[in-house]
Amino acid sequence: MTRTEGVRARRRGTGASTSLVGMVAEGEDGSRRSDWLTGPTLPEGSWPGARLGLPPEGPGAVASMLRRVGGIVIDWVLAIIIANLIFDVDLLVMNIAIHSIFAVLYLLSVWLMGRTPGHLAVGIGVVDIETRGTLASTGPIGLLRGLLRTLLVCIVLPVVITDPDGRGLHDQATRTVVVRTR
Repeated sequence: MTRTEGVRARRRGTGASTSLVGMVAEGEDGSRRSDWLTGPTLPEGSWPGARLGLPPEGPGAVASMLRRVGGIVIDWVLAIIIANLIFDVDLLVMNIAIHSIFAVLYLLSVWLMGRTPGHLAVGIGVVDIETRGTLASTGPIGLLRGLLRTLLVCIVLPVVITDPDGRGLHDQATRTVVVRTR
């Protein structure tokens, strides 16, 4: 059903109404396809992380977007608190200080421990998919990958563009995945 047919059907009250998501996600031939509005899709019976050898739930599973957002919010609040304790400057310099503190905190935490304080609080961590892909424990991923990951997180856009496994562009570039640790 095309968009105009759906609108006409609703006006006539025939009950053949369609939603915008339904129209976009279903092709002209009735086949389902992944679209920019519906997001990436996985094969039926699969879950985020299945292609990486990760379990569907529990420790070692791909962390949900809610946990990831919660972790980064905690890290930002921590950076704001530290900046306010150290600096007493105007707004522009304070913003630069907050961003700098966040970047240093993120880099050092991910490089040395494989998780930030926010990650620790919400029970997630960064895992190298090549050497520790099936383990729920996290560990250091190295300075260069930690630096690249920090830069991409600070840009923000690479974090919100995800693949069907829930890995952002920053995860893909550093060959890592964020998993649940509890």
